[in-house]
Amino acid sequence: MRSIRAHGKLDARFNLDKTQVVASIYPTDGGEPVQYEDVIDNLRQLGVLSGIREPSIRDAIQAVNETGRRAVDVVIAQGTLPEQGKDGSVRFLLPAEELRRPLPMHPLNFDIVNWFELNTNLIVKPDTDLVALIPPTTGQPGKTLTLPLANVPATAGKPPDIRAGNYVAKSEDGLRLVAQTEGFVLLNGNVIEILPLCSVQETIVGKQMEFKGGAILCADAMHSTLRMGDFLAARGKLINCKIRCFGDVFLSHAEDCEIVTTGNLYISGTIHGCQVTVRGKVMELGNSFIVGGCIRASHGIAISHLGDESKTFTEVKIGEDYLTGVRVQEIREELDQCEANIKRISQILRPFVSVSVHSTLDIVKRALLQQLQNQQQTQQARVRTLHNEKRAMTMEAHENYSDAAVNILGTIHPSVRVHVRTAMTRIECPYSNMQFVEGVGGKWVRMQSLQKAA
Repeated sequence: MRSIRAHGKLDARFNLDKTQVVASIYPTDGGEPVQYEDVIDNLRQLGVLSGIREPSIRDAIQAVNETGRRAVDVVIAQGTLPEQGKDGSVRFLLPAEELRRPLPMHPLNFDIVNWFELNTNLIVKPDTDLVALIPPTTGQPGKTLTLPLANVPATAGKPPDIRAGNYVAKSEDGLRLVAQTEGFVLLNGNVIEILPLCSVQETIVGKQMEFKGGAILCADAMHSTLRMGDFLAARGKLINCKIRCFGDVFLSHAEDCEIVTTGNLYISGTIHGCQVTVRGKVMELGNSFIVGGCIRASHGIAISHLGDESKTFTEVKIGEDYLTGVRVQEIREELDQCEANIKRISQILRPFVSVSVHSTLDIVKRALLQQLQNQQQTQQARVRTLHNEKRAMTMEAHENYSDAAVNILGTIHPSVRVHVRTAMTRIECPYSNMQFVEGVGGKWVRMQSLQKAA
């Protein structure tokens, strides 16, 4: 039987963008092997006249002939490969591992933040650079092997994987993320944001202060008026202060203060002789005392000790909306102030209404005029906002406070008066571990042990 001698085989093909020709060279089986000239002829048939890689071709043919094994995907011709763009990257200007840590929670209540355990190194001022952005590159296009030569587009890199969250903005040159307000820096996934707050280290005496967000007071505050856009956490004493807060309040010691908040009040010590209005609840963080004053908490009170052995008159009220009346009065006062400001600015602007007068003003005076007009528009916008808030309060349905209760975890002393909605009772002797709720029909206060209530 006559044997059949097979020649060597060449299989050459373009890659997808025609910047390379790759070949597989198969060994002979007794026939003629693939020669260098065979490869060149094949390339010419494909229209390739440049970029031929002679050393690679000869090395591959030699290896096939010596080993008897095929050579697979040998690059035998190459044009200009596209240089792909590089992805953008991020360089944090604060420790990234610290930014990713969750907010510290209170050991006695895991639902609330322990503001005094914040890493103060992450509290920044406005215009602080937070992140440096290294932009992506677009890459360089390649060239095909065949005539006419054509560009092979490169893939541009992806932008840095980070987004500006609340109170963070990109700089004008697009190379930085910058804090827009004072506060604590948080990194949630790929979103960096600012939690507006201010940490005050020094003692506050006789001041009127307003905080855009939350406030952490590390020392005492006395004879001052403080207004917070969010929470208040006071480590020191508050004495004869007026507090208005739009978040939770955390106190260790307060005397003769007026406190109004839309959130909850958490006590870790004693409040004495204070007038308190709370939309949420009054709760303790550890063994705490309320002595004297009047505490109004719409959703209830849970405290260890209420009143004292000296029979200091103390009044607590729960189960009704005590805050709306306060807020309505605040809105009235702010509306009066805004309208007075608008009137005053209008009087200043009146002589400049005429176009002829306006055209005679120099650049400085025109800038001042524009500033006044901007202030007037801001005041007018605030008036609209206040009217809308007032209208919404009158239209909203009343909250349900039927579950409100006064829970005494320790002792309630004589001379304490407990109001549950419209009903009232006065304590004549000490009780321990008691609960006060609205009685059937709402005309009396029911008192029962906490064990029975549970």
